[in-house]
Amino acid sequence: MRDDGGGPLLPFVPALAAVLVSRAATVRGRLGGSAVEAVRIRVAE
Repeated sequence: MRDDGGGPLLPFVPALAAVLVSRAATVRGRLGGSAVEAVRIRVAE
């Protein structure tokens, strides 16, 4: 792997992305859980 000056940050990028994704999923689960269930019920009808 080449070091283009952003080398020290590279190990943190996947971890930061994982944290953001998990946080977004948690917020979506809290706020949109009932909405997702309502959509599933509508689709099932």
